[in-house]
Amino acid sequence: RPKPDDGPGLWSIFHTQVLSLNAQFLAALAYISPIPTAYDMTVSLGFGASASGFMIGSFYTLAVPLLCMVAWLTKPWSQTLCWKICLCSAAVMGAAQFGFMIVALAAHANKGERAMLGLWLLFSMRLLMGCASNVSMTITKIMSQKVTPHTQMVDFQVMYNSASVLGMALGPFLSSAVSVAVHASSPGARIGFPSGVIGLWWLSLVPMIWRFVP
Repeated sequence: RPKPDDGPGLWSIFHTQVLSLNAQFLAALAYISPIPTAYDMTVSLGFGASASGFMIGSFYTLAVPLLCMVAWLTKPWSQTLCWKICLCSAAVMGAAQFGFMIVALAAHANKGERAMLGLWLLFSMRLLMGCASNVSMTITKIMSQKVTPHTQMVDFQVMYNSASVLGMALGPFLSSAVSVAVHASSPGARIGFPSGVIGLWWLSLVPMIWRFVP
């Protein structure tokens, strides 16, 4: 992979930008995609609309302290440290998405006395997703801004904001499309399998970061 001392060559600039756009897109996708199915999931566990709201919102519960931590970690800037953080956060995000899928499937299959445990585990997975995605999308954006020439900065910012909007727009679509494709019949499957698809996409970023980002 490129070394930090090599400087921002053309290919490392391109791959760093692609990484940043993917992180922003997938963070928005992961946040929005459970919205169509969260209510059905919480009702199936014996809870209501308030619980589904907590499940959705828990994603960004720790956003402010995490952003403060990122600000602290990036001063002074260390490319090697930030590369390691990006690598780990993408892996954690992928694992959390798969963890959410497994918990959703298991919680629906073991309702009753364990319903509260299942709900709290779903909240915990969403919280972990939010932590990893906040760190990843913030550091990758800073990294991209540092290597993007000033003449390309406006175009990059437009693409970055477009990636976020596209992720929010496609989240519900992905949820419905995956549920239809796998013939999901239970609330656990309808909310879980889309999360697994997003998790697979996040994990695909790990070799990309390892190979192409300096």
